[in-house]
Amino acid sequence: MGVGTLLRRRLLTHPVALVAVATSVLMSMVVVATLQLLSSAIADASVRTTLEVPEDRRSVALTAGLRPGELTDVDRRVRAALARGGPDAVVTRTSTVTSRGIEGRAGTDRAILADVADLPARARLTAGDWPKEPGDGVGPGRAPLEVVLPVAAAEALGATVGTRFTLPDLVISGAEPLDVVVTGTFEPTGVDEGLWVDDPLDLAGATRSDFPTYGPFVTAPGAFDRTFAGSSTVTWRWLPAGTDVSTADLPAIRAGVDEVVDGLRHAAGILGNGSADPDGAVGGSPLRDARVSSGLPDLLDAAALVSQRVRVSLLTPTVLLVVLGTASLVVAAALLASLRDSETRLMRTRGASTRQLAVLALGDALLVVVAGAAGAVLLAPLLSRAVAGSAGLALGSEGVRAALTSAPLWWAVGPMALLATLVIVTTTLRVGRVRDGAGSRRAGRVVRLLTGSGLDVLLVGLGALAVVQLRRYDAAGSTTVDPLTTAAPAVVIAGLSVLCLRLLPVLTRQVARVTGEARGLEPAWGGWQLSRRLSGQVGTVLLVLLAVAMGSLALSHSATADRAVEDQSAFETGAPVQVVVGPGGGSEPATVAASASASVRVRSPIRISGRSVGRVS
Repeated sequence: MGVGTLLRRRLLTHPVALVAVATSVLMSMVVVATLQLLSSAIADASVRTTLEVPEDRRSVALTAGLRPGELTDVDRRVRAALARGGPDAVVTRTSTVTSRGIEGRAGTDRAILADVADLPARARLTAGDWPKEPGDGVGPGRAPLEVVLPVAAAEALGATVGTRFTLPDLVISGAEPLDVVVTGTFEPTGVDEGLWVDDPLDLAGATRSDFPTYGPFVTAPGAFDRTFAGSSTVTWRWLPAGTDVSTADLPAIRAGVDEVVDGLRHAAGILGNGSADPDGAVGGSPLRDARVSSGLPDLLDAAALVSQRVRVSLLTPTVLLVVLGTASLVVAAALLASLRDSETRLMRTRGASTRQLAVLALGDALLVVVAGAAGAVLLAPLLSRAVAGSAGLALGSEGVRAALTSAPLWWAVGPMALLATLVIVTTTLRVGRVRDGAGSRRAGRVVRLLTGSGLDVLLVGLGALAVVQLRRYDAAGSTTVDPLTTAAPAVVIAGLSVLCLRLLPVLTRQVARVTGEARGLEPAWGGWQLSRRLSGQVGTVLLVLLAVAMGSLALSHSATADRAVEDQSAFETGAPVQVVVGPGGGSEPATVAASASASVRVRSPIRISGRSVGRVS
């Protein structure tokens, strides 16, 4: 009889027990794979949340001072350096000149001229037309320079399309003033873009200070290459492309950022500490007052740190689920093996070797494990998205098909498949090695193995040590934990469960003794049956203990998480405040006062519309 025929007959002998084993394998793989997919998705979502900040905080900027006529050449050099970060990045450039006054207004009023690259793509024209590139006849004492104004600046200056302004030079005494004509007004389309951080007047239109500033008077490209423009301050800003970032993308983004920062420093001729590079600049002369700044490296480090902490925090539930799944699989496999006890011992009696039995056991295991793995691969992505949806979590735009090819899924299914195969084969090979008549005592041997060997005391001791280690763990200063710390709850639960197995026989014997002295047959019979049958229900009792303990731990974890969210929300929200505007309306500073029910613990300056309005009191 061939191995295939024998294996087929074995599978048909006890179908219910085989289904129990297959169900245990399937459920163990599904829950572990689902948790790993959720862990990966939550970690990726935490990365995206960390990176959801204004563009000026997640970009790289180069600021330098340029003389008239240098902008075109330097812009080419800088954009070549920025290209090292990838072709899909967003690059903006803002040039400003702040050395102009406004004739006809107060002597302290100032005007800002600006050259904003690709402004029509980032702003909406509300009136008039965009300015045209100045010709040779444009300049001081000649034809006016065409400009556009933000709507807020036009309202502050009382300007409309066609209004002319004369802007005297505040640096060169006796220089001819520059005439400008307003050809249109515009509004920024994306107020959170880093471009408007480099040119904040586009949003406000004017600043109120000892020297009120209006503008910017935005010129057409090429105006700052003319000599009348004067020295300017130019800022280039590089923003990585894409917002759907995952943990796996962080190393590549960080490498691109480092390339861009290094390229900008070489193009500007400066070192990392801001000093001049002795080797000079790449492609030209060093830039004046150059400075490379970026909060992106720190932001990427923070995103990686949050992602790592999320994964570490979900390792403990994973270990707990593995313990519970392994216990259920051992119980189901032991049931199937006990049903095949006589068959296995008969084959051993007829000369079957351990290797031949191992081949049969491996065949059984492979059929069950492959079926369970296939079910887990199909069900885990669907279940993870259902669980995330019920909790109100957004797991990104990737679908189920992408989840099927994700590494966390296979990293979960693979080890669980190996563990299930090992459990089934080991359990099958242990059957039939005892003499006839000893099978009834096998469960008792399991109890003595778990209790009499001191395994429970060892597990409880390891659990206590792990709890001490866990209390000393500084979650704010480390992103990794040792295996003992990760497995601490699982070790404690396993140790206490096995300890209960030691105490239960003592308790049932006492119950049997008490009920045996009672009147009537029913109490005595019930107590005797409870004491006699306990050893045969070790697996069931162990599963119940593990399930109850893990359920209690899950409820505690959920309550702790809810309390943490409430505390963090209360801290972020702060005390209720009330903004009180003075009798003069916007001409007087506003005051901020806490409501009567508020308990003010933190006092900090508050700024509204660019004005300091005092302290909370």
